[in-house]
Amino acid sequence: MPMRISGMSSGLDIDKIVSDLMKAERIPLDKMFQKKQIYLWKEDAYRSINAKLASLRDYLNTMKYSADWTKNKVTSSDTTKLTASADSTATPGTHTVTITALASGASKTSSAGISAQQLTGSAISGATITSSG
Repeated sequence: MPMRISGMSSGLDIDKIVSDLMKAERIPLDKMFQKKQIYLWKEDAYRSINAKLASLRDYLNTMKYSADWTKNKVTSSDTTKLTASADSTATPGTHTVTITALASGASKTSSAGISAQQLTGSAISGATITSSG
């Protein structure tokens, strides 16, 4: 069993001196543990960023091959009066069609035979097409 001389007999507090020396010796080790913790936090942050970037990349890959990029959509406020379609060469924009009157079916009756020259007509007035965009 080791014998200790406490600070009371010698006038020195040996336990305090040893404890303070050990604290001084532990400073580099404590700094190393602090750096390790900082590196672990950075690693978690990079992992989170990489996961979000991978998710964004996957989403963009699905959009890259999507057919929606090549389609032009056409809408009408009243499809009973006006329908339209667009192909991939159509220029995007907004077009307004104002309908002032609806045409009725053309008919011609005759007791005699109808020739091709009798089926001529004139332009329809009252329809305007404007373009904005």
